[in-house]
Amino acid sequence: LEEITKFQLDALKQRKNHSFFVNHLRFPIVLREGCKIERGEVYSISNCTYNKERLQYLFSQDIYGKLYNSLEKELSSFFSFINVEVHELLKDAVCFALKILNKISLDTPERLIKAFNYRDWYCSYDVELFRKGLPGHILEELIAPDILLSDLNGCRKILRNAKRFLNGHTQTNCVYIKYEWWLGPVDTSHSAKLMSDKEINNRSDLKNF
Repeated sequence: LEEITKFQLDALKQRKNHSFFVNHLRFPIVLREGCKIERGEVYSISNCTYNKERLQYLFSQDIYGKLYNSLEKELSSFFSFINVEVHELLKDAVCFALKILNKISLDTPERLIKAFNYRDWYCSYDVELFRKGLPGHILEELIAPDILLSDLNGCRKILRNAKRFLNGHTQTNCVYIKYEWWLGPVDTSHSAKLMSDKEINNRSDLKNF
């Protein structure tokens, strides 16, 4: 989990003037429904049946090589931090996106401009991107998944253009996204796992090969 989220958390820590890049945070564990925690508090992820089943699955696959109780305690602490801290960081960005949506006219016919699916180790997305009128380039990039938004500089440009639109300096029509999301095991048994150059260089056997 630390490896999965390291890049995202580093990007959040390095944010400046609320201009930051969030590569979708994908977790195999979800917050227990109805559970509210304050900053610094910890909740047990095993209180949720789904979380407990996922945790037992990960443990049975010997992914982490730790005792179940130790893993449960570490993950409870980690996700308590994530659900409070990340929520606080994203709150302003979410409000910002809603302001844009509220300003845009919705009286023109919708048109499907892009449809795709996305799969990773833990999540599945079926995505449809719609547009009301043209050009709609701002929101297309602002709210689409990270498959359409791949670098920090691009994100800064998108936010800058969106602020110009809110101030009346840019005209556009509505672009919005419809997607279905599943959090659970995805069959990757027939998919090759890509390794970065850094990972390959750290593996002496692969480097020699």
